[in-house]
Amino acid sequence: MYQMSEATKASLNNLFSRGMGMSLDQFSQLPLEEQASLFEQQRQHRAPKKTIKMRVGSGETAMTLNVQSGSKVMLTGGTIIRAGANPESERLRVNSRIDKIIAFKSTKKEKSKSLLKKYH
Repeated sequence: MYQMSEATKASLNNLFSRGMGMSLDQFSQLPLEEQASLFEQQRQHRAPKKTIKMRVGSGETAMTLNVQSGSKVMLTGGTIIRAGANPESERLRVNSRIDKIIAFKSTKKEKSKSLLKKYH
């Protein structure tokens, strides 16, 4: 097994006791399937980050920015990107926006019909 320093073991023990309610040694005694299950449960219950690090540019001119997740960042070329966006979150955002547009159009159509009935 990999040899860890005492500081690393103490840090991992603290992390495991806070997150999973058991020490690193107790966790390593569990079967691999149960370890994977515990990690998956922890991953699902993890809160999304509010501030993320975003790398902009390349090479010597690259910068790392701390930005709010979901905020829009304009690059020097004029391109606007959403910080922390991934394909799944973008799909949900676009679907939500489409639903709002459809709901708005149907509401507007219903109001028009009621006005026409009222004055005819």
